[in-house]
Amino acid sequence: MTALGALAQQIEKWPMDADDKWRMLNTIRALALQTCELQLVAVAEVADQAKFREDLDRVTSALRLPES
Repeated sequence: MTALGALAQQIEKWPMDADDKWRMLNTIRALALQTCELQLVAVAEVADQAKFREDLDRVTSALRLPES
Protein backbone atom coordinates (compact mmCIF):
# COMPACT_ATOMS: atom_id res chain seq x y z
CA MET A 1 0.00 0.00 0.00
CA THR A 2 2.78 2.42 0.84
CA ALA A 3 4.42 1.73 -2.51
CA LEU A 4 1.16 2.51 -4.33
CA GLY A 5 0.89 5.80 -2.46
CA ALA A 6 4.47 6.70 -3.35
CA LEU A 7 3.79 5.84 -6.99
CA ALA A 8 0.70 8.05 -7.00
CA GLN A 9 2.74 10.94 -5.60
CA GLN A 10 5.32 10.51 -8.35
CA ILE A 11 2.66 10.38 -11.06
CA GLU A 12 1.26 13.68 -9.79
CA LYS A 13 4.61 15.26 -10.69
CA TRP A 14 4.89 13.75 -14.18
CA PRO A 15 4.26 16.06 -17.14
CA MET A 16 1.38 14.42 -18.96
CA ASP A 17 -2.13 15.01 -20.20
CA ALA A 18 -4.59 15.51 -17.31
CA ASP A 19 -6.91 12.75 -18.57
CA ASP A 20 -4.04 10.25 -18.82
CA LYS A 21 -2.85 11.19 -15.34
CA TRP A 22 -6.38 10.77 -13.96
CA ARG A 23 -6.65 7.31 -15.54
CA MET A 24 -3.32 6.24 -14.06
CA LEU A 25 -4.25 7.54 -10.61
CA ASN A 26 -7.64 5.84 -10.85
CA THR A 27 -5.90 2.56 -11.71
CA ILE A 28 -3.67 2.93 -8.64
CA ARG A 29 -6.75 3.64 -6.54
CA ALA A 30 -8.36 0.45 -7.85
CA LEU A 31 -5.23 -1.56 -7.05
CA ALA A 32 -5.15 -0.14 -3.53
CA LEU A 33 -8.82 -1.01 -3.05
CA GLN A 34 -8.24 -4.58 -4.25
CA THR A 35 -5.29 -4.91 -1.88
CA CYS A 36 -7.43 -3.80 1.06
CA GLU A 37 -10.26 -6.11 0.02
CA LEU A 38 -7.94 -9.11 -0.19
CA GLN A 39 -6.50 -8.39 3.22
CA LEU A 40 -9.95 -7.97 4.77
CA VAL A 41 -11.30 -11.09 3.08
CA ALA A 42 -8.38 -13.07 4.47
CA VAL A 43 -9.18 -11.78 7.97
CA ALA A 44 -12.87 -12.58 7.51
CA GLU A 45 -12.12 -16.12 6.39
CA VAL A 46 -9.72 -16.75 9.25
CA ALA A 47 -12.15 -15.29 11.77
CA ASP A 48 -15.08 -16.99 10.00
CA GLN A 49 -17.48 -14.28 11.12
CA ALA A 50 -20.52 -13.68 8.95
CA LYS A 51 -21.18 -10.25 10.49
CA PHE A 52 -17.68 -9.10 9.60
CA ARG A 53 -18.20 -10.29 6.04
CA GLU A 54 -21.50 -8.38 5.77
CA ASP A 55 -19.81 -5.20 7.00
CA LEU A 56 -16.95 -5.75 4.56
CA ASP A 57 -19.36 -6.17 1.65
CA ARG A 58 -21.21 -2.99 2.62
CA VAL A 59 -17.98 -0.95 2.89
CA THR A 60 -16.47 -2.22 -0.36
CA SER A 61 -19.75 -1.56 -2.18
CA ALA A 62 -19.71 2.01 -0.90
CA LEU A 63 -16.09 2.43 -2.02
CA ARG A 64 -17.00 1.34 -5.53
CA LEU A 65 -19.71 3.96 -5.95
CA PRO A 66 -18.82 6.38 -8.73
CA GLU A 67 -17.34 9.64 -7.56
CA SER A 68 -19.43 12.77 -8.07
